[in-house]
Amino acid sequence: MRRAPRGARLVESAALVGALALMLVPAAARAAGFELAQQGVVAAGMGSAATAVDGDAAAAWFNPAALADGGGLRAGLGVTLAFSTIHAAALPTAPDAPWQASTRNGVSTPPYVHLSYAYRRFAGGLAVNVPFGSRVRWAADWHERFDIVSSEPQFFRVAPFVAWRFGPVRVAAGPHFDFGTLRLEKATNHIAEEGYATMLFHGWGVGGDASVYLDVHPQVAVGVSYKSRTAIKLSGDADFEVPVAFQPRYPDQQVKSDWTLPDRIAVGAAARFGRFRVVGDLVVTLWSVNDVLPIDFSDPATEDKVQQNHWRTTFAVRAGGEYAFRDRYAVRLGMYADGLPKPAPPAAYLAPSSPDSTRIAVTAGGSVRLWRGFSADVFYEYLTLLERSSTSADAPMAKYHGDAHVIGLGLRWQPAADHGPRAPRATLLGRRGE
Repeated sequence: MRRAPRGARLVESAALVGALALMLVPAAARAAGFELAQQGVVAAGMGSAATAVDGDAAAAWFNPAALADGGGLRAGLGVTLAFSTIHAAALPTAPDAPWQASTRNGVSTPPYVHLSYAYRRFAGGLAVNVPFGSRVRWAADWHERFDIVSSEPQFFRVAPFVAWRFGPVRVAAGPHFDFGTLRLEKATNHIAEEGYATMLFHGWGVGGDASVYLDVHPQVAVGVSYKSRTAIKLSGDADFEVPVAFQPRYPDQQVKSDWTLPDRIAVGAAARFGRFRVVGDLVVTLWSVNDVLPIDFSDPATEDKVQQNHWRTTFAVRAGGEYAFRDRYAVRLGMYADGLPKPAPPAAYLAPSSPDSTRIAVTAGGSVRLWRGFSADVFYEYLTLLERSSTSADAPMAKYHGDAHVIGLGLRWQPAADHGPRAPRATLLGRRGE
């Protein structure tokens, strides 16, 4: 690389310190786009409104208490294929206007596994999934590469549980264990030259879950689910490709941070009308737990940073329905709105690492019973991110919008035999009311 004059190098040094200290700033601006609601194909076909759904293997995630019904072994596995694109464009008043860009996110494939066994009044099992994850990749040479090129957090959860039934009331509780990675990439600006920085973090933490399921009526049920926050200590490595003149001052080094996954509270209801079932959920996600983000570099020459986030708690409204026929097939429709009344990151903290916004989605799905208790499921979701503009003083003056196409495929084992005190016959979704 060409070496800059000494005076320019001093200016570049100051710029590099600021760039390194702000490496994690863009990754802080995450909201509903960081939470993956599609954790079961049956539920996803109904807008992921499943807090009051029993009988389905995915209740191990949505509401484990619902599985204390004497229904025996249930197992499910699946994968979600997400194709997303985010578009960005400079605001007319931006000093660097005009410019525009789109992400190159590729395909995300978060998997899940649900396993449970219910005997008389008791049940136990676990859910293994990726409840929080995201991928935002811009072109390596895009206009705002000094803010972010790639941001990829992913948190894997193992959540065992035990459940009991007391008359019409079922309860469940258990811990959850989160294991996460966070990868960040960005270009660094040294006035006369450019560099590149990559960070890879690892960490884990423990939280707790509790849920309640209530049979209000033979055809009506309500459910409540609480999943606690998880405080995670992240540590990892920072790798820098910088001009030769600055390499002694900015060697590869260790870096630490704190990340908190939010509390999640869901309240839902379900009702049956013959072969029809309708479901609805209200979900509260306490993103406000992420008020600040500390960044600690091991090298004293690199300035530490505490980033102010000021996230907001958000709500999601989910609803859907199912029609089962011939005891073998089912079709489903659903919709939801997430990021209400406003998305978690205020406009003053909106950045291209995760330009989140209120999201509106419609879903459709279906199932077929293949053999005895085996069923195959599929769903499709179209999601749109409403346009938002950033007013941040530390991020590009830009407006963002986007969309995603999501496809899910799954297999389940759920016994077709009669079971339970008020479950005359299992169906594709769970019980069939008579």
